[in-house]
Amino acid sequence: KAAEEDKDLSFIFQDLEERMKSIMGTKVMIHRKDKSKGRIEIEYYSEAELERIVEMIESIKNYYFNKMNKAYIYEKIHEETSLCESRE
Repeated sequence: KAAEEDKDLSFIFQDLEERMKSIMGTKVMIHRKDKSKGRIEIEYYSEAELERIVEMIESIKNYYFNKMNKAYIYEKIHEETSLCESRE
């Protein structure tokens, strides 16, 4: 049974590698240390490609940061609106 679980995990990690390769446009390897730890290796073949990869990661970070800020602002506006309504 353990061998079957390891085979399933191997398939899952291979799929994740392929998905990341197609997104990043370069070779990506996932190295597992155990079931919950590991490292991701992203290859690059020129300084320009490294810069492109870094910019891609930064754009993902900025997207989620902006999304979280918008949710926070919406929540605060909603709280203020509720407070104003309860005061009336």
